[in-house]
Amino acid sequence: MFNKIIWTLGSKLVSSVLNFLIVILTTQLLGAAGRGEISLLLIDITVIAMVSGLLGGPALIYLTPRNDLFKLLFPATLWALVSGLLCTTLLRVFNLIAPGQELDVFAIALIMNLMSINNTLLTGREKIRESNIVNMIQIVLMIAVLYFVLVILNERSLRSYLTAMYVSYGIGLLVSWIYLRRELTTFTLHGWLDVISKGLRYGFHAQSANLLQLLNFRLSYYLLNHYFSTALVGIYSTGVSLGEAVWIIGRSSASVQYARVSNTNDKEYSRQLTLRLSKVSFLLTLGLLIPFLIVPKEVFTWIFGHEFGDVKMVMLWLAPGVASFGLTIIYGHYFSGIGKIYLNTLASAVGLVITLILGFSLIPTYGLLGAGICSSGSYLGSSVFLTWAFIRETKATTKELLPSKADLAYFREQAALMLGNK
Repeated sequence: MFNKIIWTLGSKLVSSVLNFLIVILTTQLLGAAGRGEISLLLIDITVIAMVSGLLGGPALIYLTPRNDLFKLLFPATLWALVSGLLCTTLLRVFNLIAPGQELDVFAIALIMNLMSINNTLLTGREKIRESNIVNMIQIVLMIAVLYFVLVILNERSLRSYLTAMYVSYGIGLLVSWIYLRRELTTFTLHGWLDVISKGLRYGFHAQSANLLQLLNFRLSYYLLNHYFSTALVGIYSTGVSLGEAVWIIGRSSASVQYARVSNTNDKEYSRQLTLRLSKVSFLLTLGLLIPFLIVPKEVFTWIFGHEFGDVKMVMLWLAPGVASFGLTIIYGHYFSGIGKIYLNTLASAVGLVITLILGFSLIPTYGLLGAGICSSGSYLGSSVFLTWAFIRETKATTKELLPSKADLAYFREQAALMLGNK
């Protein structure tokens, strides 16, 4: 299992570096306003992905070990098409999509969702390596095409970013299908309506949590855009991207943990695995976060451009929430793996209440400062709830939640085994 975590961590680390370079490219060449346009576009696409995930998201990992793949693939693909059309229409009606971007938002969201469905099914089969390869191909192509269009062709507009997304996700979809085709052994739809029913019940809780989490993380973008400007969204979203990048340890561990917990009935094993991974995730998240907090403001303006000096302030206010979420992201995936995803929904709801209270009271007056406090408070609120729920569910003691010598010895042993020393 730890080999899979290292594989996932390695691929996500490379992806994070490349995503960081993408942020630099877009901030340096498109400025704060251009970065803001990209951020708002990505929110629209993510909303569609959340609705598509009712059948094509985390529910698939839970259902994959228990069903034929084709009975999952067919309804998830059909729902991705239908939900994409419906959501694009609704977003346009409420003026949340910029005029003229409707077709791009729908098409890119559909391609992304289809690739995600294939990758999720691969993860459900514990084909972690193949899933990581698909993600790596996508992000490498993304930055290569973006660099070619922005720098070589000197096309400095949102269209450059859209072109890169079409190419990278399109080829990623093709590769994911090649891998998934090897796993498809039967093509019967017998009993698929029952699978849809189970998927919707599980997916509703999963995506409710994710959608609420999206509002927690991104409502500040809309408020900043409404009360101030798209440029301020670009500055804030850059800080958020850096803050969330340090979750690479937790997310890498959690993706493997989720598949493992879903595929085992050993509750004590799942409990111990979660405790160990949560502690190492928190410590390493903290270690990655600190350098961003100690570098001077001038470093951010040198990297991203003269408009982005306030990114340092955003990072400082996000730090407490980001650090806490590095711990409890593991707890959330534990609940998903044991089928109690409603607890994640409740955690997200707690965070959303905090977001609404702080967002509408602080952002109109304090701008970036208010947005940073709002998001950090939301992360902390969700984290406190998840910790309480994990203690209540597993009867974990305070001592078990804290790192110990036994944990360090265990990870040293696992590292030695992977290196072939034992």
